[in-house]
Amino acid sequence: MPDRPNDKKWAERFKRCERIAWRLKTGLQMLIGVSIVALLAAKLGLHAWVPPYVPELWDWLQKTPSLEIVGAALAISAAIELAYMLFTPGPDEAVEPLITGISATVLIVISREDQWHYEGIALIVALTASAGFLFWVREQFIVGAHARHRSVRDEGAAEPRGR
Repeated sequence: MPDRPNDKKWAERFKRCERIAWRLKTGLQMLIGVSIVALLAAKLGLHAWVPPYVPELWDWLQKTPSLEIVGAALAISAAIELAYMLFTPGPDEAVEPLITGISATVLIVISREDQWHYEGIALIVALTASAGFLFWVREQFIVGAHARHRSVRDEGAAEPRGR
């Protein structure tokens, strides 16, 4: 199929959009990380001193388990990562946010005492096995494929030019 004159222009626009999306994703995920640290520090501070005026945030911090806070933040981060995937050319970007989302779910389920029954434990085991499988998929088909591609390319570059 012959190249259209606008293909190069669209490729440049796509790359520019991908860079902007990456910066936005990274900034939002850093904000989530800072928020996790701030909320957990405030929760820890509430153990030492409870302000006389207790707004709803303080009350929520006291009642919400720490792992649930971290799990919810990780779930939001995974959603941002999945949205970023729409700005990348390949589907290999989907595995990381799925692992993060599964991990977030495990943290939330573990943090809730009402989930500590056979079904809840089976759910945790199934989610953990799914995460393990996704780690394997990532290593075999994404990270491993990139490493194999690099080593083949590097071997070709190491050969003398005269041959």
